[in-house]
Amino acid sequence: MQATSFQLTECNYHIYFTYKCCVMTTKVYKKHANVVRNVEGQKNVLKEGTHIGAIIIKIDNNLSLKAFKKFFFSFRKKETFLKFFFGNFNGGIAESWTDLTEWLVLRGARKIVVASESRPQQNHLNRRLSLLQSYYDVEIITAPNKAHTKEGAAELLSEVYILGPIHAVFVLPNKASVSKSSDIKSVQYIDNVLRTTAPKALFVNFINSAAGICHARGEAGFCTYNIQWAKEMDIKDAISALDSVLSYKAKNVLVKSDKDSDAKQENSQGLFKNLGLLLPTPADIIKDQKYSPNEPEMIQIVTEGPREIRELAPIFVVPGISGEKQLDELAMNLLYPTFRVLLPSTKWSLKDLAAVYVKKMRAIYPKGPYNIIAISWGGPLAIEIARLLHDLKASIHLFFIDSAPNTLQAILKPVGDDTAEAEISLLTTVLKINDIKVLKGLKDAPNWESRVKLALENYEDNEKQKNLLEAGLEVLKHRVKEVTGFRPNDVLVSGTAHLIRTNDSSKYDSCGLTTYCSQTPDIVLVNGDHTSIVANFDTAEYINKTHFLI
Repeated sequence: MQATSFQLTECNYHIYFTYKCCVMTTKVYKKHANVVRNVEGQKNVLKEGTHIGAIIIKIDNNLSLKAFKKFFFSFRKKETFLKFFFGNFNGGIAESWTDLTEWLVLRGARKIVVASESRPQQNHLNRRLSLLQSYYDVEIITAPNKAHTKEGAAELLSEVYILGPIHAVFVLPNKASVSKSSDIKSVQYIDNVLRTTAPKALFVNFINSAAGICHARGEAGFCTYNIQWAKEMDIKDAISALDSVLSYKAKNVLVKSDKDSDAKQENSQGLFKNLGLLLPTPADIIKDQKYSPNEPEMIQIVTEGPREIRELAPIFVVPGISGEKQLDELAMNLLYPTFRVLLPSTKWSLKDLAAVYVKKMRAIYPKGPYNIIAISWGGPLAIEIARLLHDLKASIHLFFIDSAPNTLQAILKPVGDDTAEAEISLLTTVLKINDIKVLKGLKDAPNWESRVKLALENYEDNEKQKNLLEAGLEVLKHRVKEVTGFRPNDVLVSGTAHLIRTNDSSKYDSCGLTTYCSQTPDIVLVNGDHTSIVANFDTAEYINKTHFLI
């Protein structure tokens, strides 16, 4: 490992005072409003170098950032504060330590050692780390996790100490851990070594089973934060709460954020209801097979606004596979020229569809920007379209109406596999089959084709309509599979993103869109269910207000 000097930037400071003190950051003005007391006096004490212990400096809104910078940077030249900042992570899965790395970098850390056997395998994680290294000039050093033995922990921290003083150690849970006892021992070994190698280092523990060890460490006078979180939460939520946690004097913290009280966990009943709303009815399937084009098309639809584009950027709608009535109601409240995707009646991959629609969009409006509304099933297709526009350096603005891929995959999970159970579930949901004999026959049928024929034997309609329905069910199965298999790649789509969800959803949950879009989406909650929010006037009003004009 090569040593690299760490310099504090003028926009991010985190000064960690040791035991019996507070942690403060210049980024929390209004949130932690107190009164500055005798700043010059404290400055003189520190200059003399005779003070032992902590100095608590309280700040309020009247202290200018310029004065605050001047106070701390007067010591930067004399290296009174941190020369190096090490975040040493023991254990942790790749996504967890990537989240924590990002948190540290955005708060000024420029040299981080990661001791973990878990390495980022997904492209979007590698891209996040690469961007941090490129834009913030961060050195992220990965090392083997040797802390499972006493000797290994000593060797690891000795190697890190060669690079400079260790100022902070973060211990993350490891899902691949053999047992809780192995986690506890690792924390114990690290604690023992730190007490002599870096006694003033900040120690932050996220492993619930090691809470006892960390409590004892804190009682012994070492600066320690023992962080646990409610079982409904994810470690990502605990990491996002670090700013608040590190501002408290309490060393043992249970994180229960506002997310828990506001978020409504979707139960199986709610997901089943949304499945029925997301999937088309037999009548819809027959109609699509009868009237939809064989090739992807795009047409202009009637709105409250003008039909001519002129100088105002149009709207492009990527609809779902149901809810045509609600789409018409949405369109009638939009104030701009609007074009919609017409899905073909045959099987197409999302990538092939996107390639066709991008050509049509550029023919309609070559220069951009491109305002794209994605409804329900149309979310993944809109992202594929946006990826191609991103490659063309176009200006992109996405509106997801309950259409994030993660949301759709959760809803479609019971019907999205190639298993017999999933195929039966798809047929029974769409065709409303509840006859016990038919269900048994579907279970005994050897393949998809035979299940469809058996299901349609009990469907009351003429032979022509049944043939259309049979062809449509094949297309539907393909479309469901395309969405359930949709994944992030190494391209984060540029431009703004908006997520419109039902009012019983969490206003904090971006539904995984940050793995597809470079910007965190603005989240808006609207009254209604998976389909009715499309027709809600508030949805159209929000789109009209945030639509990118030119």
